[in-house]
Amino acid sequence: MGDYQGAITDYTRTRNLAPKDADTYDNRGNTRYCLGDKQGAIEDLQKTTDIYRKEGNIAEYKKARERVLELEIEESLDDFNF
Repeated sequence: MGDYQGAITDYTRTRNLAPKDADTYDNRGNTRYCLGDKQGAIEDLQKTTDIYRKEGNIAEYKKARERVLELEIEESLDDFNF
C-alpha cells in the first residue's frame, strides 16, 4: 500500500503550482476516494471536469463527468445504508 496522505500533500502542492492541471485534480480525487473521502473526491473530480470542458477536451470531460456521477450515486446510496 502507498502513502495516500503523502500523495494528497504532494498533489495539493502541485495544484498550488499548476492550478489548471486536470491530472493533478484527477489523481488527488482518486487518492481521496481510496482514503474514504468521497465528498473530497467528488470535489476534485468536478474540478477536473471543469478544466477539461474549458480546454475543449470532450473525451476526457465525459470520462471525468461519468466518474463524478458514479461517486455521487455511491454517496447517495451510502446515505441510505444500501
